[in-house]
Amino acid sequence: MEDAIRTYFPGECTIIPPSGGLFIWCTLPDGMDSDVVLQRALEQKVVFVPGSVFMHDGKKACPSFRLNYSNASVEQIREGMRRLGQTIQQCRQE
Repeated sequence: MEDAIRTYFPGECTIIPPSGGLFIWCTLPDGMDSDVVLQRALEQKVVFVPGSVFMHDGKKACPSFRLNYSNASVEQIREGMRRLGQTIQQCRQE
């Protein structure tokens, strides 16, 4: 998943590689909201957990989100990250 993120996501996206567990945290470029990207990603059959659900004020825009890699094949992960990368690029241009 980390390799696919580096390949398909804009260079301004950052990740926190896991030291254990099942998740990678990703942060979008400045000014982007993971809730907005999620709505567009769902249209591409890609889902993630937006960071706003972990905040005490879930109404505030949050650029971070959590990706799970525990229940998908390498091919599914790569395709999902490709689709999500395209979605992020489209949202960024709007």
